[in-house]
Amino acid sequence: MQVVAAFEPSYLRLGRIPVGAIRTETVKVTAKDPAGLKITGLKPSNPDRIEARVVQGKQGTSIEVKIKAGEKEGRMSESVVATTNLKSPKEIRLHISGTVSKDLWADPPRVFFAGFDKRSLPTTVVKVASLSGAKFQLKGVTDKTGAVSGQVEHSDKGWKVVLSLKNKPESNAGMLQIRTDSKKQPIIEVPYTVGMRSRTRRGARNAAIRGKALPKAIPGISPKPVRRLMRRPPPGKTK
Repeated sequence: MQVVAAFEPSYLRLGRIPVGAIRTETVKVTAKDPAGLKITGLKPSNPDRIEARVVQGKQGTSIEVKIKAGEKEGRMSESVVATTNLKSPKEIRLHISGTVSKDLWADPPRVFFAGFDKRSLPTTVVKVASLSGAKFQLKGVTDKTGAVSGQVEHSDKGWKVVLSLKNKPESNAGMLQIRTDSKKQPIIEVPYTVGMRSRTRRGARNAAIRGKALPKAIPGISPKPVRRLMRRPPPGKTK
């Protein structure tokens, strides 16, 4: 089934955009009848951030979109609605998404620890990269609460920090500060959370909800398997 009219692509995924950057993209408009299609209007979701204009060329109709990242870090979700001269569709929509970020960025942007275990300290890894490809060094990691420690490592693949929950935290949330040699970004902040619900506990809770408690183990005796509730009634006997 051929589309009557649409943007190609209909989703413009920009990835990470530097703070303050201005990016221009051209998106094609496809139509079943290109000669009979006209874009009669363009409406950006946020005119302060998105500008759009129609462009006519040898390849047909397209729109030029100018995206202003702005100074605020975080996810960006915008759109451009184009009105057409057609009875259907009267409007076509272009979705625009991305993340506004400083040059040095952490992946993941926040970390989670399942819970403190003295016998096996929970660990996780955070990678740090540069959007512009600038050279930098990591100097260390600080957690003001003293619950999390970090070891900086460098290899051909780049910089990373190996984090360990070495002490039982007083709070289930905190903020890590990764120190760098960058004058513009001497600190990269990475929030962390402690105490996610484990799958084992969730599985036990779901079993209880189904009306069957988990059997207790008795030394020397194997517990009887729990019969599952049948979702469908057994087939009737044939006469």
